[in-house]
Amino acid sequence: MITATLANIRRSLLFMITLSLLPAALRAEKPSLPLVDAHPNGAIKAIADSSCVPACSGSCMSLKAVAVNGTSIAPSNCIHAMPGDAITSEIKISGWGSQLPLGVRAYQATILGEHGAVSGSRGTFLPVGWDAPIHSQICNPGSCTPQYPVCQPQGYAGICVGNSFDPTLGAFIDSNRADFIRFGSTLFGGIRLVSLDYIYGMTTLVSDGTPDTGVIRYGGTLVLVASEDACGTFEYAFQRDINYTLLHDPTPQQYTILPDTQSLIVSICTDDGIYCNGQENCDAVNGCVVIPVNCDDGVACTVDTCNESAHGCDHTPSDALCDDGDSCTSDTCTATGCMHQSICGSCCDQSDGTCTDGVPASTCTCSQCQWAQGVSCTATDCHPLFMPIPTVTSWGATVLVLALLIGAKICFARRHGDVARL
Repeated sequence: MITATLANIRRSLLFMITLSLLPAALRAEKPSLPLVDAHPNGAIKAIADSSCVPACSGSCMSLKAVAVNGTSIAPSNCIHAMPGDAITSEIKISGWGSQLPLGVRAYQATILGEHGAVSGSRGTFLPVGWDAPIHSQICNPGSCTPQYPVCQPQGYAGICVGNSFDPTLGAFIDSNRADFIRFGSTLFGGIRLVSLDYIYGMTTLVSDGTPDTGVIRYGGTLVLVASEDACGTFEYAFQRDINYTLLHDPTPQQYTILPDTQSLIVSICTDDGIYCNGQENCDAVNGCVVIPVNCDDGVACTVDTCNESAHGCDHTPSDALCDDGDSCTSDTCTATGCMHQSICGSCCDQSDGTCTDGVPASTCTCSQCQWAQGVSCTATDCHPLFMPIPTVTSWGATVLVLALLIGAKICFARRHGDVARL
């Protein structure tokens, strides 16, 4: 617990009371507005990330995302989003009992927006309605640039803004919420919108305090929109200084900074955790770049698909992709490619073979294919080394044998000079 000087306390309370005297439009105390679905195709998940601080526990003041494009999510101080998404975040306060046992009478939270708006690798992450330079440009009437032509000398410290400038759209306190930290009290305060470093603050004139009952309390809303070229990690941090981010007790002589004050960290177009839609990466030059999943195994006959549950690829063999149009082959897909095996060893479509019914040899089936002599094919018949021997009659065989014997006798007689006796 930190004991403050009376001067610091008076300065803090003076700021809050001053805010209460501003017009209602400047106090930015309005209920939540419906959000336009800025990026309906964005894959949004409130997920853990190694770059995020641990979850808020015990004493904590944190800035947590509670909705994306109008859709509620589990509160998280670290999310993944896409360009164009609108992120609704809220100040959450808890666990002040040990530091302020008398309860909370007043609070103040300063969010460093100027840093957060450009803390990514590319593009901006700005509050809804912020139509002005990121860094405040002090102006006098007539000194503003054509891009930001309006000089707002009252309530905005004389900064140049555009014609549609209305920062109350993206920063407000809904004091009517039952979980508001000072719900039911007569309040003074609001939000200081002089620059992107928004200061939320509320106090009461009644010397009472909200007790710590273990319930997380609400302290304000900030709606941020990622530009269409945004990528990288954007961080909206609290200014951790006793004069800017603090809780007062009812005295009000004691006030404290909660020790686990957390920032809002939003990663734009980083991996959304869905394996099969590719890996999203932020490139400072080209913006969001998707690296697709490559499931091609190089085998033409497999059907390659992405398996989300296994975070890998499936390669399913398809025999149909191996069909060579030849009915005499069995076509199958293997790990290395297509294999074409003859159904009957070969289909007998040699030049001296033919098929029944006049069917062309290229389209015949094994049971149709025959030799010209009418002999059915076998597994070896179609090989040139196994051509069939023509059949002969018994008389033909006798004549052949006699011719061979006579030839042999003549040859023997010539060798012995006995040809005359033949």
